[in-house]
Amino acid sequence: MAHFGFKSLLCSLSVFILGSQALMADPDKAPVIVAVIESQSPPQLTIAGSNFGSVPPTATLNGVPVTVMSYTDTLVVVTLPPYFDSHPGSYSLSLTNNTPRSNDELRLTFFDVSIGKIGPAGPAGPAGPTGPAGPAGAPGAPGATGPAGPAGATGPIGPAGPTGATGPAGPAGPAGATGPAGPAGPVGATGPAGATGATGATGPAGPAGPTGATGAMGPAGPMGPPGPAASPGPGEEVFKNSSLTGTANLTAAGTAVALLTNLPAGNYLLMAKVTIGANAGSQDFCTLLVGGTVIDYSYATANISVGIIWETAKLLGTVSLPTSTNTISVTCSNSTGSGMAQYPVLTALKVGSVTTQ
Repeated sequence: MAHFGFKSLLCSLSVFILGSQALMADPDKAPVIVAVIESQSPPQLTIAGSNFGSVPPTATLNGVPVTVMSYTDTLVVVTLPPYFDSHPGSYSLSLTNNTPRSNDELRLTFFDVSIGKIGPAGPAGPAGPTGPAGPAGAPGAPGATGPAGPAGATGPIGPAGPTGATGPAGPAGPAGATGPAGPAGPVGATGPAGATGATGATGPAGPAGPTGATGAMGPAGPMGPPGPAASPGPGEEVFKNSSLTGTANLTAAGTAVALLTNLPAGNYLLMAKVTIGANAGSQDFCTLLVGGTVIDYSYATANISVGIIWETAKLLGTVSLPTSTNTISVTCSNSTGSGMAQYPVLTALKVGSVTTQ
């Protein structure tokens, strides 16, 4: 079973009021919850996401039905029962799309929600036992050459080496003075030239060598062009990217699966989801980034012996962009370089202000 880490973020309720055309319903997709906001007076939960349906949905908290006060395909408001309002904690929220459709498996979604004020963190617990060593990571790139160190002290003179082979003859020196003629020696007899031997036969071919190891998985292909932006609602602008229509292979170094660039300056609510697959014994890790700053992250570990397990990573955050020169991205990686990613959606909702509680 895979487990996801998720950082809850509570924002002003006005951040999630979307126009009726901000996100369009897709009858072939399951409902998706991207954020839940609690209000105290009256006690209510506001659920933001997509594909909630064209008829009133059904919602529960830890299996207890809650009353739906209002709904659209992207925003549902439910009454918070008194028990939950007076018992702060983390609860499982379910939402069922009741619009008739051909595939009933695409009706239900779940979301972990924190209700009530969260107290200060308790003291750190004792350190757990050291886990087994993980697999060795891939070698890093060679670092830059460091400066030359100081010259070492001169070592003792080593023993004399063997005499080297005679080098080639140097160029002829200038002609010396002619010496006196010596006596003529006897002329020797010229020996006969030896015959050239016959070429030997070609030897037999040697045995085939062993098959080499399988090469590493190639890099993911380029991301497709961004899709058209959704129509903004009154007072807001919505920017959305979901251009990946196939499957992207995840490397250990990380693969960008969704991207938004050069948004107008302002305050934004960032929401993203991506379906990721982890092979047996590996871990997927997805990060929501603004430039090089991490806004949120999510991970999944495949605790199985064989096969692949699929989960949906959900990412949420807010950011203030001072200029229109910016990059917002979702990057996913796999610990063994063998994971996959499908159906990423990255949405930036421009709002008037963001209040963190």
